[in-house]
Amino acid sequence: MKKKDARFLPTVVQQEIRYNAIELFLKGFSQVSISTILGVSTRSIYNWVKAYKESGLNGLKINKRGRSKGSLLKPWQSAQIVKLVKNYCPDELSLPFSMDSRSCLLIN
Repeated sequence: MKKKDARFLPTVVQQEIRYNAIELFLKGFSQVSISTILGVSTRSIYNWVKAYKESGLNGLKINKRGRSKGSLLKPWQSAQIVKLVKNYCPDELSLPFSMDSRSCLLIN
């Protein structure tokens, strides 16, 4: 059976697959047979069983994935940086990296 790529499944379905895996494990199925039955990787089953043993059902909850939204800078910090770059040439700011020296001519 071809293994599913669960990353593209809705979160509810992913969660249900995890719960089904633990249910089968508690009924005495081996982790290899569970992976065959559910069509997911054996490594995933091992990880889910480990998380279940450590934290119970809370260990199986799906966390948010991906990069967090927004910037690390506050809006006022971004505005200050733009103002500095706009009003000064790179040499005047003593930046630890080089910028195109023509940029001060183009911005002003």
